[in-house]
Amino acid sequence: REQPGQPPPCPARGNPARDDRLAHCPFARDARQSIERKRRKLGRHAGAGTILSHIAAPEVSAVQDRRLGYRIAFESMVTSYVHDRPIRGLATNISDSGLNMSTISMVAPPPGMVVPLELDLPGTSESIWASGRICYRKDDRLASGLGVRFVAMAKSQARIVRDFCIEMRRKNLGSILARIRA
Repeated sequence: REQPGQPPPCPARGNPARDDRLAHCPFARDARQSIERKRRKLGRHAGAGTILSHIAAPEVSAVQDRRLGYRIAFESMVTSYVHDRPIRGLATNISDSGLNMSTISMVAPPPGMVVPLELDLPGTSESIWASGRICYRKDDRLASGLGVRFVAMAKSQARIVRDFCIEMRRKNLGSILARIRA
């Protein structure tokens, strides 16, 4: 509401429908002056078809890489338990902080859900049990890709996962170095 003796409120602060108030608004005046300065600088070449009309800010990916560890590519079966029902999936990579897996779309858990996981690592005799939060889900016609971050795991099993990741990374780097030297 307008108070007698006070300038009317600025449209940029809540009432954009009232254009007659633009004259009193310092924000609108600054924006107008900035646009006029750019027009003077560019002259008649500010329209479409010039190099300046095709320059745009670089596209930023909507999904940021928030992984905490180096991912090791491998394939293994994973069982997640959603509402006490076992859901089989295929793990495609793992790190000491999480894994990526694919499962059937119809039964895949939603993002944010914490699910128990049973994972068999190659070269180990026991199953790895952990709780994981679904951080990412990408649906396809048949399968869903899931990004899972480990939230709880026994220390001994976390050590097994960490040692597995370190050893696989060492082997991977060793093979790369051998190819470089050859």
